[in-house]
Amino acid sequence: MKKCRIVKTENGFAVRGTNFLNHCDADMYAYYLANSLNNGGKLIYVANVDEAIEKHNQLEEATNADWLRVCWNRNAGCYLHTKNVYALKDNSLHGNIYQFYKDADQWWEYMTNETKAVISGIDSQTATEYHYRAYWAKIQPSDKNCIHKYWRRRNGLIRLDEDDAKSLQMEVICELADLQLEQEYSKSREDMCDENGSFYEDYQDRFNDIYDDIEARLLDNEL
Repeated sequence: MKKCRIVKTENGFAVRGTNFLNHCDADMYAYYLANSLNNGGKLIYVANVDEAIEKHNQLEEATNADWLRVCWNRNAGCYLHTKNVYALKDNSLHGNIYQFYKDADQWWEYMTNETKAVISGIDSQTATEYHYRAYWAKIQPSDKNCIHKYWRRRNGLIRLDEDDAKSLQMEVICELADLQLEQEYSKSREDMCDENGSFYEDYQDRFNDIYDDIEARLLDNEL
């Protein structure tokens, strides 16, 4: 049985000459490639997606080009896998918004510092990975999932109607504002709220300011 080894490169990972920025992309490609080769398929190098589609439709059953292009994009913009695998070789590295993440924690780990800075408000010019990991660790799992979902919507990976999209955005901003308020006052949200769950006046004014700042930061920057 053939196996496809993942090689660590200077800036990423490679599998038989095809380069990936993230290990999970390389790992998925290695799996698909090995599966194809072990079942009579071939590895065919191409220069770009157009050549991949052309060769696929010559060698296999013709498939809608738009669908194949979607598949290519979801595969880190590096390959198609059907019976055969059509892949770039010695390609330059780039990010992949279509990358599969097993959960919100893995998504955060692979995000750029620029995206983390927009969400967290921590300056990417002075922060390290430690700061972003420590920030993320303070967020509850359900809130992490909301933030990940918001990023996916902002990047066109999921569609929501206008009301749901607005509701999700408000929920994310509130979560981020709560966290910042807790850090500023070194108190839990419960300690800053009355029995009805509303902020005491001293904290409500500051919460409103933080909310406005976060909203502007999210809407004025790409994620």
